[in-house]
Amino acid sequence: MIRKSLRLVLILASFLCPGLAVQARSLSVCIGDEDFAPYSFLEHEAPGQYLVRNALERRHDKPVYTIAPWRRCIEGLRTQTFDAVIGVAANESFYSFLSLPMREGKADPQRSLGGAAFMVVRWRGSPVDWDGEQFSHLREPINYPSGIIVVRERLAKLGVPSTDVVKTPAQMMRMLVLHRIDAAIVRRAETEIQLERPEFQGKLEMLSRPLIAWDGYLAIRRPLCDTEPDYCQAIWDEIGRIKSARGWAKTSEQLLRGQ
Repeated sequence: MIRKSLRLVLILASFLCPGLAVQARSLSVCIGDEDFAPYSFLEHEAPGQYLVRNALERRHDKPVYTIAPWRRCIEGLRTQTFDAVIGVAANESFYSFLSLPMREGKADPQRSLGGAAFMVVRWRGSPVDWDGEQFSHLREPINYPSGIIVVRERLAKLGVPSTDVVKTPAQMMRMLVLHRIDAAIVRRAETEIQLERPEFQGKLEMLSRPLIAWDGYLAIRRPLCDTEPDYCQAIWDEIGRIKSARGWAKTSEQLLRGQ
């Protein structure tokens, strides 16, 4: 009788409190070791981290973050060191070892972590220009953030010499202020934040046309999604639902500002 009663209590609990009946899972998630707006920040939660955390929590799971250089994050998906990486662009060269939310054979922007763009920044008054198709008046290699493959590939296709030896956007901008470099490629959200700082106000400018515009995704290691496709789809679907909810634009802006 006692056993039957206990069994009934557990069955009722599984209906009333589903979390008690579900084994919580921790997902190993890698983020880059530099702020990567709007996907990840080191000091506070970015919109992308918010989306991932809430999507997992709705399934009674949680992210466990590892901070590493971007190249190591991507390589960690290849070697299955990490379960997921935040902010990965759709790149067919990655599809052998990671999965993204797809629709009609293409990455689905409705279930991305948001859009972003890499912009061209120059010192104010510089003759360097970018018309959306080609650069002009570049005298030396253009600088871009370390390890960003999509930027490297884009510049290579344009035949533009480039270098990624400078680690942070702030460092690149200080070099621009000193006229030590001609131009730098920086993410739009980070550029807008940096240009508000007193040391850069009135000294730098962001050109209007993006070098690259893309959507960043929660990329999940392919073997996990091959084994548990419903699990991966459920996470991406939750991300899409949160983004489409009323008030998301305001929440995202507050997160970007660290509020």
